[in-house]
Amino acid sequence: MIERIASPHAVAHVDLARGGTIAHFGSSDDARDNLLARVDSSASAPADSSEFSASRREWLTPYCGGWQVLTPNAGDECLVGETFHPFHGDVSRHAWSVVERSAAFLKIRTAANNAIAVTRTMTLNRDCPSLVVSTTIENRSSERAPAILVEHIALAGGDDARVHAPARSHWESPPAARDRLPASPWSEALARPIPVGTSRVVSLVEGSEGWIELRRSRLSVRIDWDPDELPYLWYWQERGTPGFPFHGHADIIGLEPASAAFADGLARAIERGEAWWLDPNESRSTSLEISFTS
Repeated sequence: MIERIASPHAVAHVDLARGGTIAHFGSSDDARDNLLARVDSSASAPADSSEFSASRREWLTPYCGGWQVLTPNAGDECLVGETFHPFHGDVSRHAWSVVERSAAFLKIRTAANNAIAVTRTMTLNRDCPSLVVSTTIENRSSERAPAILVEHIALAGGDDARVHAPARSHWESPPAARDRLPASPWSEALARPIPVGTSRVVSLVEGSEGWIELRRSRLSVRIDWDPDELPYLWYWQERGTPGFPFHGHADIIGLEPASAAFADGLARAIERGEAWWLDPNESRSTSLEISFTS
């Protein structure tokens, strides 16, 4: 089921059945105005996906782009104690339910692992083209529970796309990357599009100022958040890569504020001291704003 909210300046569509995905955000309902990436999931048949784990295939096969929240896990599947956490966590796989709504506001909720309850509010600004998304996770179990959280925002790419980040920020490839980039300052090489047929993931590991921009010839998209809440950002580029899951059809720029430095899962985040530990009935909240100008 798709929920639609609108203001005089922007429209958002939320797909409750697909993990509460924000599938559309733009100036109108027209698909051409959607700032978020749209992926044809019908092309994602996993015939050539034997190198992927089962839970990664299950997540990627129906993936349609857009914006999901990933928690209590994000990235690689892992085992924490006796709890298995699938690739990109539980809540991005679950159906969500509406708690409250109005013309420009939506509040939705779901749960993960019978322990972590997640509530999201989405509010369109009536005075400018922006969307504020706030997320609260609550431990409803009787034991302490770990979690990480990532705002998995996939924006539409293109030849004219340029990413702008704080000049003093430092970026690093994931530890398991084949051609690993050590911690390096922001540069033009990171700002511009990668060659067609390739992909790249780097993380903002130091110097976050709580903003990132994607600028194109006709408009700019800006994301603002509190770097004390989400100190990292995963920067993912995907341009026409062959094979599963995108089969050459994706042009994506992922700009993903995160509580963990790398997409290697909750267990590794715990080892690095990046995980949140919630006591019974304890909650933790984050908020960010995405806006655009033409």
